[in-house]
Amino acid sequence: MNTSLVIAAMLSLVMATTHSIMGEKYFLPRLYKPVLPFHLGTELFINRTLRTAWHFISLAWGFAAILLLFFAAEPLDETARWVCYVLVIWYGASALLSFVISRARHFSWVVLLAIALFTALGTLG
Repeated sequence: MNTSLVIAAMLSLVMATTHSIMGEKYFLPRLYKPVLPFHLGTELFINRTLRTAWHFISLAWGFAAILLLFFAAEPLDETARWVCYVLVIWYGASALLSFVISRARHFSWVVLLAIALFTALGTLG
């Protein structure tokens, strides 16, 4: 069992769950305002699109966690190693963007960076 990949998977699962719950409770309601540009569609359409996009990110993190758990069970073959490299780049770039855009005020960059580092460690180790 690859412990580093298991840790990365658990962090990704926590991130996905937290993202969905916190988004529904604190962030998405603030976006549902009638001042959005209506040339994009009705208010209902815009709100549903925002909610869908928000939760697709959470789903992507959840599915990445499943992949990492699957890869952690056995020694990595070449394909699994490349998928892990892509995940390292994806989580690392997400951490960097979160850090830069929020000026390090948003906590997500810490968790995203930890996931990238544990995935890299599990892939290289």
